[in-house]
Amino acid sequence: CKLPRLVFRLQRLRHLDLSATSIRAHLTAAIFQLPQLIFLNISSCQLISLPNQLDHFAPTLTELILYDNQLTSLPSSIAKSHLQFLDLSKNKFTEVPRCICAIHSLYKLH
Repeated sequence: CKLPRLVFRLQRLRHLDLSATSIRAHLTAAIFQLPQLIFLNISSCQLISLPNQLDHFAPTLTELILYDNQLTSLPSSIAKSHLQFLDLSKNKFTEVPRCICAIHSLYKLH
């Protein structure tokens, strides 16, 4: 599953659900940086990692669902995000990533 380039031109897009797709090979940092994005669901996509070039998250992104993937780590840039809800359940973490402790806006973690 490759996202059409049109998606990245949707400057007012607020909710994006990519769950249970094969997006993993085409997941780019640009998805996390859509300017008005509030909710992003990329659960059950067999992700092993998030994009290496992910140096910041859109300031509007408050809900990130990463449920049921194969993640073992998160990019350190997540610490600067404005996430309020983060779902990391059913992944391969052996411990809670330290960078999560720096997300001051976070109030719900799964």
